[in-house]
Amino acid sequence: EFVLQIDLATPGLRLEVTEPNGGLPAGTETDLETTLDFVLRKKAQIGINANYFDNSAAAQSLGSTDVLGISSSNGNTYSAGHSGFNRVLDISRENVASILTLSSGTPAGLYNAVAGFTIVTGGVPQGATGGSRANRTAVGLDTDADTLLFVVSNGGFLGRTNFETAATLVEFGASEGIMLDGGGSSGLVIDYPDDLLGARELIDSNRRVGNSLIVYVVPELATWMTMFLGTFCLLLLHRG
Repeated sequence: EFVLQIDLATPGLRLEVTEPNGGLPAGTETDLETTLDFVLRKKAQIGINANYFDNSAAAQSLGSTDVLGISSSNGNTYSAGHSGFNRVLDISRENVASILTLSSGTPAGLYNAVAGFTIVTGGVPQGATGGSRANRTAVGLDTDADTLLFVVSNGGFLGRTNFETAATLVEFGASEGIMLDGGGSSGLVIDYPDDLLGARELIDSNRRVGNSLIVYVVPELATWMTMFLGTFCLLLLHRG
């Protein structure tokens, strides 16, 4: 299980969600792409998978898919709400983050947004304590909405339950939390400052997913090592 804490006030910090494909092929919203490939294509430093999506054999064969739940990329909202995915993490152009609860329709003004379902509300894990175990990907915000949390687990057949994932978010300060797609979609990519290492999948998913959420820092604003290991205030915790 990996936990990342990201200080949203970090100078040069940017977040981005997979862009739409313009509706081509007809009826689709994004091109399928692994989180690793998205990180490499955008030269980002961190990437996680995001929304649930149509992972049918037909979609994988086509190479394009429909994203389930709201998704926005740089101000372009290309996927509307879907039943069951009524919580949305939105990060503005200025890195102001919020977690919204949808009642109906699509909120205006979304910038980089992904959607899932509730697992933390008011600092309290939600749902039953039991349930199945699987790979999980979740995001959360602290009370002041200045720290973004990623939790990604890969325990094989052991994995984590929804409640255990929620408890981890709360342990690290989340006031609100959302479960994103999991199972074979769960992936975590880190591109270390050392170019000899390059991008590494700390949790490996070979699945092409509907969208991913990436984090990167504009390199001109500071040295890589200072930004990534210092000002970035990134806590990377691995627990078995």
